[in-house]
Amino acid sequence: MSTSSTVIKNTGYLYAKMAITMFMSLYTTRLILNGLGEKSFGVFNIVGGTIAMLSFLSGPMAQSTQRFLNYYEGDGQKEQLKTVFNTSVFLNTGIGIIVCILLEIAYFFIFDSVLNLPKESIYAAKWVYQFTVISTLFTIISVPYEASLNAHENMFYFSFVGVFESALKLLTAIYVVRTGFDKLIIYGLLMAAISFVKVFIMRMYCVKNYNECKINLRKYYNSIMVKKMTSFAGWSFIGSIANLASSQGSAIVMNNFFGVRVNAAQGVANQLSGQLMSFSNNLIKALNPVIVKKEGANDRSKMLEATLTGSKLSFLIMAFFAIPFIIEMPYILSLWLKYPPEYAIVFCRLLLIRMLFNQLGVTFGTAIGAVGKVKGITLAYTILTFLVLPLCYFIFKLGFDAKAFYYIYMFVDFSLLFISVWFMKELCGMSVKFYISDVFVKCLVATITILLSCRILVTNINNSLLQLISVLIISSLLLLFGGYFYVLNKNERKILVGLKTKVMLLLKIKN
Repeated sequence: MSTSSTVIKNTGYLYAKMAITMFMSLYTTRLILNGLGEKSFGVFNIVGGTIAMLSFLSGPMAQSTQRFLNYYEGDGQKEQLKTVFNTSVFLNTGIGIIVCILLEIAYFFIFDSVLNLPKESIYAAKWVYQFTVISTLFTIISVPYEASLNAHENMFYFSFVGVFESALKLLTAIYVVRTGFDKLIIYGLLMAAISFVKVFIMRMYCVKNYNECKINLRKYYNSIMVKKMTSFAGWSFIGSIANLASSQGSAIVMNNFFGVRVNAAQGVANQLSGQLMSFSNNLIKALNPVIVKKEGANDRSKMLEATLTGSKLSFLIMAFFAIPFIIEMPYILSLWLKYPPEYAIVFCRLLLIRMLFNQLGVTFGTAIGAVGKVKGITLAYTILTFLVLPLCYFIFKLGFDAKAFYYIYMFVDFSLLFISVWFMKELCGMSVKFYISDVFVKCLVATITILLSCRILVTNINNSLLQLISVLIISSLLLLFGGYFYVLNKNERKILVGLKTKVMLLLKIKN
């Protein structure tokens, strides 16, 4: 099957998964928020966020495993896949054990001096912490198997697992609402159980279907591969520390200044933005293996073409859903949550604007990682991202409002984008002038035009539901026409028309 046909098929699976899981996840959040209450929901988010800050080791290894599996797949070195997989199992098992030990040591300090929790919630929060540690261990162990699914571009089974996981979370939410036991403890226990089920079914499938997923450390353990993968992961590890220290560390700072209600609003914002981000992330997940494999096959021009087109399409997809949500956020949150937490509306709007802006360079990390020279961009990212935490503390100490956190992050994101553009030029040979004129300017002009047009055209509509429908229709039509005729260039329009033809052929073949 051709590359474009594979991307179409995999993107289709991912969007089908997203269509099912998005509504289940949003409804699950509503049930959990109402079932736990605003304070307990905030407690769960701050405890889970604290553990996320301390379990950053799994992310870099996932990126490293994914990169090397994709690279050797594109390079045609099938035997190396077994070495990469077994090395990943060895490293992630060790990381899982280390993380659990560190989390248990941190347990005593976190509850004594770090978190600002209501006294009546501390007992349940400690149980939630332990359950989340177990969930983290299962997540780390699953890294090699999830990377194998992505390397083989098997988005069908990946989507199946995602739908199954969302269904289990929905059932958990329904049970939590109705149970007479401590709802926060039961929720933490069942979320840990779901993590175990997820890694179990992924492992069973990969072992059965992929030759490289047979564990044989004695035969395939390779110290050279360990050095390569840990070296690549090491720089990603530094970036992960910076990201988690700034985001989750700032959440702890906000908790100390404003209490758990602000963390509840952050939890809502993260849920909503995460669901909307899945629209663009599905395309990127399907494109990332293509970008790395093109570089592995020494086809730099095709790699750059996929990188820039991917960022542009990801931005348009995100804008398609983000724009109406940004405009109609108060009404949408009232429909979703009925009584949204304080700060939820402004947090959701600011986070969506930030996520939308980040799409302008969303594929750059994959491209630079494919080349293998991640040291420079990681150092720049680390320095700028680490600044978020002390800046947050400083401005909150001066009396600024909680939403200032998002303004600081937007400034950092803006700086990081242009640093990434420079590295793309130096390492990958990308034309900065072409990027600015063909991607950056076009995407921002189209978005600002659509936002202003929607606000002007719906100003005199008094009915909230009618106004939401009007914004959806107007923004969708403007983005479809503006995206196709203005944002996409001539070559991309040809690719899009070709993809449409392939989709029609694939549908005819299936019928």
